[in-house]
Amino acid sequence: MVGNSDSQPNNTDLQQSRILRDEADVQSLVDLLETSWLNPLSADAPEFVSISSATVAPPDVAHDLLMAHNVGQEAYQEFKRTRLETHPPTAQFHDKITKQNLKTFSASGRNQAVKHRVSNWC
Repeated sequence: MVGNSDSQPNNTDLQQSRILRDEADVQSLVDLLETSWLNPLSADAPEFVSISSATVAPPDVAHDLLMAHNVGQEAYQEFKRTRLETHPPTAQFHDKITKQNLKTFSASGRNQAVKHRVSNWC
């Protein structure tokens, strides 16, 4: 085609210098996350840590967070047994379900913040 040059890309994002700079930026971000910040999803982390507030969960909150799925399964089994499987049902289908009252980070109030080192990576 007339006027098109194949020697230089028109898009600056495709230039080799831009690609190298972007790769360096990504690598610095990965290094920051791996060395300076706490990974709350890590299997090595001994405590539950809130992602938004960086607070450590107290033991009672951590226990409720660990047991939340099992408590929900038990509540479902109770619902199924009392309303669907027994004839006649021992509870009406639309009766209220008992609230489980599990503790969460918001119920724990102010907790000790996790200390982490933030390096100047910008």
